[in-house]
Order: sequence, then C-alpha cells, then structure tokens
Amino acid sequence: MKNTYRILLALGIIIGIFVYTQQNPQDTSPFKVGVSVPLTGDAASLGEFFKNISDMAVEKINSEGGVNGRKISLIYEDDSCAPAKAVSVIRKLISVEKVKTIVISTCSGAVVPTVPVATENGVFLFSGIATSPTLTDISPMFARTVPSDTSQGTALANYSISKGFKKIAIIHEMTDYPVSIKDAFASVYTTDNGMLLTEGFAADKSDFRSILAKVKVENPDAVFFIPGSPAVADRLISSFGTLDWKVPLMGGDIFSGGSEVVIKHKNTVEGMAIAEQKAGPDTAEYVAFKNEYKQRFGKDLIYESRAQAQYDLFFILRDGFKKYGDNPVELAKWVRTVKNYPGFAGGITIGENGDAVGGHAVKVIKDGKVEEI
Repeated sequence: MKNTYRILLALGIIIGIFVYTQQNPQDTSPFKVGVSVPLTGDAASLGEFFKNISDMAVEKINSEGGVNGRKISLIYEDDSCAPAKAVSVIRKLISVEKVKTIVISTCSGAVVPTVPVATENGVFLFSGIATSPTLTDISPMFARTVPSDTSQGTALANYSISKGFKKIAIIHEMTDYPVSIKDAFASVYTTDNGMLLTEGFAADKSDFRSILAKVKVENPDAVFFIPGSPAVADRLISSFGTLDWKVPLMGGDIFSGGSEVVIKHKNTVEGMAIAEQKAGPDTAEYVAFKNEYKQRFGKDLIYESRAQAQYDLFFILRDGFKKYGDNPVELAKWVRTVKNYPGFAGGITIGENGDAVGGHAVKVIKDGKVEEI
C-alpha cells in the first residue's frame, strides 16, 4: 500500500511539474539591446571601432551561457552622430524593435536630444563613450561608464597654468563634446592666468588655413585643438601641417596615442599634450583581448580607456539582466549603485548622478604614443 502511495505521489509531482512547465514555459528568447552608433559620416571610424568592441563583449557573454541561459542580441542602427537622426533611431528601436535597453555609443551632441525620448518611453540609455557634462544627472534613465569631460578641460587648464602659458588659442568644433571641453578649460584658465582666444568652426569644415593664419598672427603661447571626430581632426591637422609654425600644442582626447590620426600625423603632433581617463591594467585577459582584436580586425586596439568602458558596460548589463530581467526602470536604478565593478577598466563605480567616478590625466604624445607627465 505504501509503495502504491509513493508511486501515485511521484506521478502526481511529475504531472504537476509537466502542467506547470506547459503553462509557464521557460523564456529562452534573447535579451534585445538596441545599439545606436555612427556607421556613416565623420565619426564612422569610431562607430566601427565601438561596434567591434560591443560584438566581442556580447560574443563572450553568450559563449559563457548568456543571462540565465538567454543570449543577448544586439540590434544596430546608424545615427551618423547627427542629433535628428539619432532621435529617429531611438524612436525606431523603441517602437519597431520594442527594445527596453539601448546602448548609445555616439557623439554627445547626438545623445542629449535622445534622452527625453527614452525617458518618456521608460527605456534605459547606457553609454560607454558620451562624455558631455550636459549628460550628468540628465535623467534617471541614463547612465554611462565614463566620466564627464569637465575633468578633461580642467586637467589641461591646470597644465597650461603650470607651463606659464599667458595667451592660449582654442580652435574647436562647435558641437557638444568640443564645446564642453572648451568651457571647462575656460572656467579654470581665467583672465587671472592669461588671455584666451577662441575660434569655433562647423563640423563640416574642410580647410582650416584661414582660421590658422588668423590665430598665428596673434602669436599665442600654445594652441588647443578640439575637433569632434577623427575625420575632422585629420582635416584640421592636415591644414596645420602646411604652416611653418612651431608652437606648443594641446588636443582633445580624439588625439589619443596610437589612434589613426596621430599615427598619420606623427611628426606634426609630436609633443602635443592631451588629457585621457586612466586605462585599466594590462592583465593577462586584457592582453589576450587586445591580441584577439588585432587578429580579427587587422589593426591595433586604440582609445583603450574608452574601449574598456564600452566592453565592461555589457558585462554590467549582463549582471543587471540577471537581477531584474528586462525591467528598464529597475535596471537603470541598479546601475547607479555599481561600485568598483571588476573589468578591463580596473573597476568601474557609477555615481548617483549617472556618471562613472574618475577623472583625466595629462599625457604627452611621443613617437605616436602617449606618456604620462
């Protein structure tokens, strides 16, 4: 009798489990993540770079079991670093693709107008590259794994003061990222320290000889170039290289060591001071990643601190998905509590304002690479 009871009980449990799983099937669908990135236009080389980083991160996550057995699927859209197009891309990802999380790795000026759209629709925006101070605490639905550019401008202003520069010319693109660096610089390098000459230009400008000739007449102690993309940096430095002008140079972190524009114009930018956020250590895993990147794409990994921030971003997302599924509100709230997250960047902490905690260090370009001062 006891054996019959046990058999019936076991059968009942099996039937109950079967009925439950039929009524509540395990969700094996992928977590869909939208990615807005410039694949055309002046910033296309950056877009391709960050797409490569993103693909490698997600491939790694999925190969290790994904998120509780569910994979992450990236849906790319090209925003061309254009504000209006970026807004259109975000709307499409939300309304057509039905994504609840979007990684927006693009120019800050194109990110800013997308934040209200995402916020209104309850979608979480996460960035590993957009650095404008305008984005600090802009919305509870936005966060980033990089610090604000305020510290970049501040670091170079303090460097200029230490060098005793009394007249500095800033030649900057009139878009959000360059303007924010220029403004941060000017807030520290005041009239007490010397004179600032500023010349702004449109992002589509191709010939800078007239601007440079005008600035050269003023005989500044140093010139600070702040283009918004590698393509613009190339055009700007190409024009500067035609002049017979030896003057100390500073640059935005588009002129990162080892970047294509620096390698191409190595002699012209020799000695240029830039400010970069600190990269993480060369762990064995990170060195293997860099080697794999070069093998796959036929070029060295550049903008390393930004690459690390973009790569680590997806692992933070993975852990958030494990905790909260694809609930964007809870995910956005949790991301702002991340403390010393282990990754290639050496530990990412995101503050209550949505910014990664950290700053920039001044470095000098020597033989195509950067060295800390």
